[in-house]
Amino acid sequence: MNKVPFDGALGRKHRRIDPCFMTGKGCVYTEQIDNIINTRLKEGEKGEKEYRGFSILPFRPNTKTFHRNCLQKYLEANFPKTNPEGCLKLDTAEEVKRPGIVICEGICKRIQESDFITCDISLPNSNVFYELGLAYGIGQKIIVMHQKKSEFAKVISEKLNDLFCKCYEYDDLYPIKIEEINNEQNVWCDKERIKDNPDQLKILLYNHKKKPENTEIKTIKCNDDIVDIVDIVLNFEAHVKSVIGLTINDIVESLKVDNKNNIPKDYINIINDFRNCETVPVNSSFREIRESIDSAYCIIIRSGVECHPMTYFWLGYGHAHGKNVIPVNVLDDESKDVKDLAFDIRAQRHMFFFKNNPEKFEKELESSLVHMIKSDFSEWSRKKFWDKMLGKRGEVSIFTGALHIDSFGREMIGDWDLRAASELTSYFAQAQYRAKIESPIYSPEYKDNTRNLEEYINNLLKIIENKTCILIASPDVNPLTEIILGQIYQVTNKKLLFHESNEKILKRYPKVIKVIKEKESELEVKLENGKTEKKSGRFFYEERLSKNKKNQRGFEGSLREGSIFTEFVSQTSEPKEFEVLGSLIISKNLSSPGKYIIILNGISGPATFALTHVITGGITKEFVKYDPEKFMPEAKSEEILSNILKKLKSEDFSYLECYISVKVGRDPNSSEIPTTSDWRNILSWEVIET
Repeated sequence: MNKVPFDGALGRKHRRIDPCFMTGKGCVYTEQIDNIINTRLKEGEKGEKEYRGFSILPFRPNTKTFHRNCLQKYLEANFPKTNPEGCLKLDTAEEVKRPGIVICEGICKRIQESDFITCDISLPNSNVFYELGLAYGIGQKIIVMHQKKSEFAKVISEKLNDLFCKCYEYDDLYPIKIEEINNEQNVWCDKERIKDNPDQLKILLYNHKKKPENTEIKTIKCNDDIVDIVDIVLNFEAHVKSVIGLTINDIVESLKVDNKNNIPKDYINIINDFRNCETVPVNSSFREIRESIDSAYCIIIRSGVECHPMTYFWLGYGHAHGKNVIPVNVLDDESKDVKDLAFDIRAQRHMFFFKNNPEKFEKELESSLVHMIKSDFSEWSRKKFWDKMLGKRGEVSIFTGALHIDSFGREMIGDWDLRAASELTSYFAQAQYRAKIESPIYSPEYKDNTRNLEEYINNLLKIIENKTCILIASPDVNPLTEIILGQIYQVTNKKLLFHESNEKILKRYPKVIKVIKEKESELEVKLENGKTEKKSGRFFYEERLSKNKKNQRGFEGSLREGSIFTEFVSQTSEPKEFEVLGSLIISKNLSSPGKYIIILNGISGPATFALTHVITGGITKEFVKYDPEKFMPEAKSEEILSNILKKLKSEDFSYLECYISVKVGRDPNSSEIPTTSDWRNILSWEVIET
């Protein structure tokens, strides 16, 4: 039997299209796509390996004949179900009879769920090139083919060859030779890194017409005399650039006067540079055009029957990467029919430029740019941060700790920890990421059960494999926090979950920073053998007797000041304004490349909850009483995450720590003290050390 061609390429995962270019939200088929792919993988593990392909082709009688008589027959004959290496199946979309019914489920979903794509570029078909752009944009495995007689395809092949695409040429209806296609050289799967978050951003115009723009001024004849010209002719490209320049200027000036969106000043400088719209040189190499589009914030693409098919390739590519794309049809007047793609891509931001009514286009483009820019840049760093941590519409696991309460005989989760988990899931749902609150982590037994401690730690590490995780609470509450800190500071498992004096730790591990909590009396724990012993903490957590009854809490170790402490005020204390400390830790998940671990290491509950607002900007207004005149959480979060993103880009990044001071107090707008809940509210927070 024949080995499946391009088997190595089939093993590589491709991206997903997100957000949806029709709705601007997450793909509604994400779960279905996951299930389809996972089902195929499970069946493959049983020995019934099957690779599903999706064929992109123009719906023309002769092209369909080649697809049916040659391509499908070739795969069925050479890679059947009896092939131990796996069989190949090839599906195609049904021909689109009317717009708006196929693009999501019939095309986009199937491109994402397939193992590979075949694409016939023999004809200058807009639909084919749009779908090819989508597939290439997500890094799909593609076999590009064309008939040898097609001069158009040969020109396109030369462009695609610039990025290592070797097109397969077929000869009419002659059989495909297995030795010609049975290798990975025929599979287009660009291995070069694509810049999703470039530092330099711009607005681009892609205007690729089949023929040059007609800019002649039309005149009217009357009795062989030339009379007054009706109006001047506006060049589409010049008009677009004029509207962009004026609109960006208005946006920048308005933000300087009234910044209701809390956009940081640094971002306003980025927006200001958008006023000079650049035109993509369509005669440039494939690589150069792709690099221009990769670095674009927004792409305005002229579409329509008068445009070159490569227009639609870059339109699909931009949609696949979640770019801000504005397709524009240029028409003489509003009575003209729109001849574009067979399926409807006009659901989001599609516009028309009517030569006899350019004012309408001006207003639409201005309105779209204003909404787009103010919406995007109010959460620019947060979006980039979470895309870095999770991938677009990625998954995150949230872990809380559970402490054993003797008086109740059960494990319980702190109320502020539950609020933190709820706040995070609310943010992720709104931002189109997928969050899962995992089972709480129970604390292990202490020194009389050390034989199982290594197994306990290894089991917890298995739980977080292949996941990006958020760990809520300090080491005394959440054992995972202790274990991951141990990995970061290279502390052996034998030392974790046991107390060791800070003096000894700093000698052996000078970079360690430890949580310190003062208590008015020493705590004791009851062991299984009936004896009791003093509870002194863990490797990254220590309890001490308070010397002045202030019960201070803080961090001690390799900080610039050596240690930072504040007085602890509990929910049962007399209400007053105070400060509490927290540590935000971001680390690579050492067991899973491409995954991260975020630790919200709060000294007390309010600090842990405040850390959720540091990384999200805040969703819930409950438990916080920010003064809008003095503190803007969204803008502050953007500022902090912007600095963190710079450090994450470092090639030698392994982890970073950020220390936050949180101001806590009672509700300033209420004179009553709550009797059924905690009176403490978050008033503001700021970075004190990184």
